[in-house]
Amino acid sequence: MEAIAPTGAGACLSDDAIARAAAWLRAWDAQGIHRTATVGDQAGADWLIQEATSLGAAPAVEKFALDRLVPVDTYLEFDGARIPGVPVFDAPATEDDGVTGILGPVAAQMSIAVVQLSPRGIYTPEYEELRRNAACRGVVIVCKGESPGLGLLNAERFRQPYGAPAIHVSSKSRDAVLAAAARRASARLVATSRRTAAQACNVVVKILGQDRARAQLMVAVNRGAWRRARLLARIVALSDRLSATLRCGLYRQ
Repeated sequence: MEAIAPTGAGACLSDDAIARAAAWLRAWDAQGIHRTATVGDQAGADWLIQEATSLGAAPAVEKFALDRLVPVDTYLEFDGARIPGVPVFDAPATEDDGVTGILGPVAAQMSIAVVQLSPRGIYTPEYEELRRNAACRGVVIVCKGESPGLGLLNAERFRQPYGAPAIHVSSKSRDAVLAAAARRASARLVATSRRTAAQACNVVVKILGQDRARAQLMVAVNRGAWRRARLLARIVALSDRLSATLRCGLYRQ
């Protein structure tokens, strides 16, 4: 878990607020995976409601229905090796036997494109072009980020999947995947999944400021983003220093 440093956001917090933020993060982290409409996600919502209530707030819950995508098999296979992956959640699924082709970097125009991307990469024209490249039968995204492992891309078009089947693989598999792409290895990409009806919720809390005549401030936070201690520290700082009324939405939509 990322520690709260005594600089930046932490510099403006009291010792009590820093301890409170750290305790919140430990509790949040203990709830497990927070993917929308899962057990961990509901545990996080219940905990937030309890914490807000204990601080004297009256949280409101906004429930909504969704079709949750449940991965079945997701992997990249080449040279007898199988590398596990995670679907790109706004890409279509494959059939059970996947798609086969030749691995290669995007510029090589091979049938299975390999690209390194950070989560911010989806907001570039190049990413949109890659996803809509008709020459690709599949896309392998090698995750890139501040820490090794998986850094999943947002599924901006979750309700309207588009492009070729695409998967994320961990940055820990970077060398093997890039080497296979460089030598144009034959590969198979599998991304099978099913959709299931589910329900999730948003938690909305209104915190009254000292000056009720001032305009309200709305802060919307994706609960899944609370892995970043700096973000939580800033929210604690806001709640401690408000002069205006804050309406804080902890959203899952």
